[in-house]
Amino acid sequence: MMNKRIYLCEDSVESIFTGVYNAWEDRYPKEFVELSVNSYESNYELFSEYINVVTDFDKANRVAKTLELKFGNEVYTSIYQAALSNAKDKAQAVFKTINIGLKSKRPRQLMENLQDKHICRVFELSRAVFNERSHLLGFVRFKELNSQVLCSVIEPKNNVVMLIAPHFADRLPGEKWMIYDKGRNIAVIHEKGEQWGVIKSEKLNFEMLKQMSDSEKLFEAWWKGFCESISIKERKNIKLQKQNLPLRFQENMVEFH
Repeated sequence: MMNKRIYLCEDSVESIFTGVYNAWEDRYPKEFVELSVNSYESNYELFSEYINVVTDFDKANRVAKTLELKFGNEVYTSIYQAALSNAKDKAQAVFKTINIGLKSKRPRQLMENLQDKHICRVFELSRAVFNERSHLLGFVRFKELNSQVLCSVIEPKNNVVMLIAPHFADRLPGEKWMIYDKGRNIAVIHEKGEQWGVIKSEKLNFEMLKQMSDSEKLFEAWWKGFCESISIKERKNIKLQKQNLPLRFQENMVEFH
């Protein structure tokens, strides 16, 4: 019996796609191949070979183009979104689903085969990521800083900051804005009239994020006053509020401060 070969990826789409490319390139029997975003530092398996994946953007881009060409945009989007999930088993689910799709006679209908546990898992993860993205489009709050940059801080479960960026780039094309994912230390940056990009937050001046402009302070006071004035104490329903607006979103919304 052959040893299992486990590719250890970083927690990013690019690293997972690089792992997929390396597994194809190595031509090791796919039934003995596993992809993981876990470190395995404390639970190495016997008779297994561990390979650290070095993220290669060229390889990742080749995989992405191949998947979109063979599977179509809808299936590719599901796989891409699943790779943005915070689930520990996402890399393996993505890898197995891709392999099934490459052997399928109907790869563009791949996500209809929910009887397969790997495809079903990709479907579940993709839906969870999409739902969180949809929530954040309504719950993101920007604050104007002294630097005239509009800044929003979010703490999503999944890595959705790249998914919400196009929405705000389309609606705020003439503004300088930033959406900062506090938990992952990454931020989307947008300059006036330019394309948005992603940076590591180690390059950010965190003190700057606390320095609100005078007009922002005034508008925040008005907004809080408005929210208080329209609320009806006798009809307050905290349970329903939590259902419609999870607590984890409220921390970064000015009306709850």
